[in-house]
Amino acid sequence: MIDSFRVEKIRQLNCFSLPTRSLDLLSAPPNSNPELRNGFWIHASYVNHSCLPNTVRTFIGDVHFLRATQDISAGEELTHQYVSPEIDISDSQQKLRGTWGFDCDCSLCETDGMVSEEKRNLRLSKFEELKGMVLKLGERGTTVTSIKKIARGVRELEGLYSPVEGHDPYARLPRLALVHPTLFLTEAWRGVKNTEKMVEYARQLLRNFGIFTQVVNGRVDVDADAGIVNVETVRAMKYLAEGFQAQEKTDLADQCLNIARLWFSIITGSESGADDFLK
Repeated sequence: MIDSFRVEKIRQLNCFSLPTRSLDLLSAPPNSNPELRNGFWIHASYVNHSCLPNTVRTFIGDVHFLRATQDISAGEELTHQYVSPEIDISDSQQKLRGTWGFDCDCSLCETDGMVSEEKRNLRLSKFEELKGMVLKLGERGTTVTSIKKIARGVRELEGLYSPVEGHDPYARLPRLALVHPTLFLTEAWRGVKNTEKMVEYARQLLRNFGIFTQVVNGRVDVDADAGIVNVETVRAMKYLAEGFQAQEKTDLADQCLNIARLWFSIITGSESGADDFLK
């Protein structure tokens, strides 16, 4: 007799929820709930989780793609995200433990786990404060003065990731509590047409995902080997391209667009729709 409990457990541990196309998640309106389906892919179910994965899974119909987001050495384990990490490690581990029965031990979780509960709570409190400020701006409208006020709050939040005794444990890691505030500032400065600030915060947004950029000898150098490639990093690179174009740095703008287009194809499984997304 088939043990229905065991079958359900196998389904729970190995089944993927997916849209008809990964592209649909990018084009869906905010706060919408695109239709998701469930399915099994035998080889993919063997890939373990990491909050800092070296691959991303994408779907086109019932075709499952696993694409590298960084350089992968011979013999290195392939990983992807079962779920996106939360701002606070306790929330992330609870989600993983509750569904899959394990705690993540990636370098980001290891570092977050060494931070005191007091400091983690301060990060969450400051994040919620900034979130409330942004929501109020949605009602009142954004001004340069209000953007600067939020920028001060973001600097205070950055201070909660500051080095300890000369050592910066997040030097090559994402700073997740800063992601959404920095995204807001990037788009806010873009909205008031401050190109210099938009470029500054677009690079900060990438850095807060663990992706480091610099311009060397007329080339955009991108180190994504410690970071998370997703739709927001594509947007950040798009904003960098806009900024460089406005500064008449056409070569740099083209390089950023090429990187954004590559990342778009990685997270959607296809280049289809890239031009519309990057307009």
